[in-house]
Amino acid sequence: MPTLRPACVIIALLAGSSGRATAAELPLITWMQADTPPFHISEGPLAGQGVKDRQYQFLAAHLPQFRHRLMIASVARNWYAVEHEDGICIIGVSNTAERRKFALFSQRPLVGFGTRIVVRREQAARFKEFLDPQGAVDLARLAQSPSLVGGYVTALHYGDEVTRFIEDESRAARLDKFVTPPQLFNVLKAGRVDYIFGQPVEATYYAKEFGLQPGELATLRITGWRDGGGISVGCSKGAAGSAVIKAVDALLADEQMWRDYTAPYRDWSADKDEK
Repeated sequence: MPTLRPACVIIALLAGSSGRATAAELPLITWMQADTPPFHISEGPLAGQGVKDRQYQFLAAHLPQFRHRLMIASVARNWYAVEHEDGICIIGVSNTAERRKFALFSQRPLVGFGTRIVVRREQAARFKEFLDPQGAVDLARLAQSPSLVGGYVTALHYGDEVTRFIEDESRAARLDKFVTPPQLFNVLKAGRVDYIFGQPVEATYYAKEFGLQPGELATLRITGWRDGGGISVGCSKGAAGSAVIKAVDALLADEQMWRDYTAPYRDWSADKDEK
């Protein structure tokens, strides 16, 4: 497996001399991320200001009963670590049946900021025939159309509805596979695909990154996506991971803490009506 790359210094909150555990005695939690802006931003003026960068900083500051460090690796390596080590956590992941075999998830999911169909705005009219009465794209209809070419990143989980679309052996619609989100958004910009699967926060980021005009990328909702369960904090199933999930659940049960924790998604999102 590839070597992990540390992205920040361990946050150690020193205890006083009252008999409490010293910083070195606190459990060490490793928070895994992939190098996928705008979730983690490693370079440039926005370094450390990605969605999950800020959520990591929030959790590290509000969970002083642990030591915290951030490590950057591939999506596959991150989940390998969760499955085979303890004290490993990932922010903003889907709670799936397969992952529940080896991981624990926080109780309060973030919904409404997940997978969308991302298109160049001038192409949005081509999707009208696939819209349901609520204005969301019906993937069952889209699957039967060979006229539009889509794209997705193979290692990412886009939710149950999109997974079924991708794995549908009877699908007539063509889908191209890519390794990273930057590749995915670059081929959309170049017109090599008609649509991709992504999040509104990604559309906002890559539109700026590629020098596109505001609003040049549009996001279309997907029928049934809100029933998918949202995204949560996921941790290893050992004692340390279990302790983190318990602490996260207690922290995010507070409404102010929840608003502060979810603020980075709202700040980055192109969908200002999201909650």
